[in-house]
Amino acid sequence: MENDVIGLLRGAFRLGAYEARVYHALLEGAFDPKIIVQRAGIPHPRIYDTMRSLEEKGFARRIGSSYQAVKPKIAFEGRMLQFKREFQEEMASKVKTKDKLLSSLTIRAKDDEHFRNENGDFQILRGINSITNKFAEVLQQSHNTIITLKKAFEAKEVFLSYLELSKTFETKKKKRMRVLAPLNSISRKDMTKIIELGIEVKQRSDILLDLMVSDTFDVLIGVPDPMSEEPYHSIAIWLRNRSFANSLFISLNDVWEKS
Repeated sequence: MENDVIGLLRGAFRLGAYEARVYHALLEGAFDPKIIVQRAGIPHPRIYDTMRSLEEKGFARRIGSSYQAVKPKIAFEGRMLQFKREFQEEMASKVKTKDKLLSSLTIRAKDDEHFRNENGDFQILRGINSITNKFAEVLQQSHNTIITLKKAFEAKEVFLSYLELSKTFETKKKKRMRVLAPLNSISRKDMTKIIELGIEVKQRSDILLDLMVSDTFDVLIGVPDPMSEEPYHSIAIWLRNRSFANSLFISLNDVWEKS
């Protein structure tokens, strides 16, 4: 049990091995540095720098020559707020870097509309990041899209964030996005967000797979990774073929109308 606690303190709250063991010793009543060293099983020369680190992280406080553990609930909540501040600072830094890069980098001619091949482009996408990036690219380029969700709905928060991002894309033409989702799968909260994004939704009980087809002849087909049950480890196939995409679009539009 002690090893489990130490492991969780190290993993979830990013305490070092000595820090986790010392905090555990403090919680068990150790307060004198000599006793803490014995209970925690750490080298005596490391006790003071370990205690300083625990103080800075909000897990311990010094009282004279002794130490006291901060109550777990307070320590954990405080540590989570630290993580939140660090995350916000990191995100702000990344946004600045992103804006700087976007202003200095140019898109190669291959990505221009003139070089888009309507037939023959094909890629296998592995991992949720690779899939959602392609998902975002198609959303940015297209104006009429139909999406069916099955297993991908388990990762709906990820896809909803990209759908929200798609509304910020600059376009002179209004986009239409339709989603066919599993029956009784959308919560009231998610439905509210979807409606706010201007996305049309219908629900069916017979959706077979994750699929996306657009008026730019892009088709994205989700293939669950046979080695994993997690939606974040999925595989997808992307292809661009005018005749296949048109045929699929017509079929899905018919399904939509009958739903």
